[in-house]
Formats: sequence, C-alpha cells, structure tokens
Amino acid sequence: MFHLIFGIPWLVVVVRFIQPLPWIWSAKASLAMLLLVASQFHLVSRLSSGSVFDPEFSRPLVIAFNVLFGAIVLLAVSQIALDVVSLAIIPFKGASPLRRQVCDMPSAFWPLAFQRTVSTRQSECHRSTT
Repeated sequence: MFHLIFGIPWLVVVVRFIQPLPWIWSAKASLAMLLLVASQFHLVSRLSSGSVFDPEFSRPLVIAFNVLFGAIVLLAVSQIALDVVSLAIIPFKGASPLRRQVCDMPSAFWPLAFQRTVSTRQSECHRSTT
C-alpha cells in the first residue's frame, strides 16, 4: 500500500529539488529513498500501531521522521510557489527567472559530459540577453 497524497509532495521534491543537485547519483538516490520512507511514515505508523498518535517507535525516531516530513512539505510548497511565480512573471519579463539561474550557473557545477551542452546553453543565454 502507498499513500499517494503523501507521495506527491515527495515526487515534487525529488524532481524539482534533488534531481538538479550537482551530487553523484548514489547520494541523490539515497536522499530520495530516505525522504520516501519519511513521506510514508504516517502509513507505516498506522499499520504498525493503529494510530499516528500512539507510535511503537522510539521518540527520537518519531521526531526525525516528523522533521523530514516537514522538510518535504516545506520544500514542495516552496517549489510550487516558485513555479507559479515564474509562470506569472513570464508574460512581463519574457523569460523565466529559472532560466536566468541556469544561464548564470558556472560550468564547474556541471559534470564533464555536459560541458558542451552548458557552453551552448550559456552562449544561447548571452545571445538572448543582448
């Protein structure tokens, strides 16, 4: 069984926050799996003890899962708000603020396999701003 309502914010965080990070793939996958377990903590707690308010887990574990769940919710809401604001700005500025961040990002943050893509993207950005 899977809580879809708690899985959707996790998916937003993974796609919009974790995936663009300049980390190695295994670190991003480990963080995504940890956050997936944290997002499904309410389901696990309900299945194990019957109630979220009477957990059979230790207090530090419950606090850690609640902190991780709060981080998931805050990051998901922040990402959705950023997307809405970016979409609202496009008609007035002509370009999204997110595109500007990609254009201004130093190529040192990108792996060597993407250096050509980044350099062409940066040249396209400079052409569009001049």
